[in-house]
Amino acid sequence: IDFYNELATTTDSPYIKHQFALFLQRKNDIDMAWRVIDQANTDCNGKIFTIANTHAMILFEKNIGVQCESDKLPELKEILNRSFETLHYCVSKDVRVNYHVLVYARNTIRYVERFGMDDYAKDYVDNSLTRINSILSSGEFIYRKLKNEFISQEQAIRHLKGKASSEEAPALIQ
Repeated sequence: IDFYNELATTTDSPYIKHQFALFLQRKNDIDMAWRVIDQANTDCNGKIFTIANTHAMILFEKNIGVQCESDKLPELKEILNRSFETLHYCVSKDVRVNYHVLVYARNTIRYVERFGMDDYAKDYVDNSLTRINSILSSGEFIYRKLKNEFISQEQAIRHLKGKASSEEAPALIQ
């Protein structure tokens, strides 16, 4: 931490702040990581996709476990939705689509596990499956480990979607 604090006195680079935020995230100092990545994202106006991606990841991580009263739940879900919107923006604008889609898919699973298949989740699930399918069927080379992770994420999301459908079916019959 001292290293990055010292470095921060000599430069205002959003890239240095980005690396510092990643370091803090790995050290599980999410609150400080959020402050640093939010400043880096502000400094670059959200136009550096790797920083925007990390901003979305930390925003999601900072808020997915927040416990709140039911009347505050829509506000929490809207904050999490901002994370997904940022990732969607990264997917649509950046050439490094694979990483953004992978983070989006991971967050989709965590969101559905926390909140179930609400209206937000249905969009996240559909977007994840569409993007993963697009990548897997593109014919482009994908490193085996990454390809296996995409397949694993796709299977997990399909499982969650199927589970939600089977839970809704009895309600429709009644």
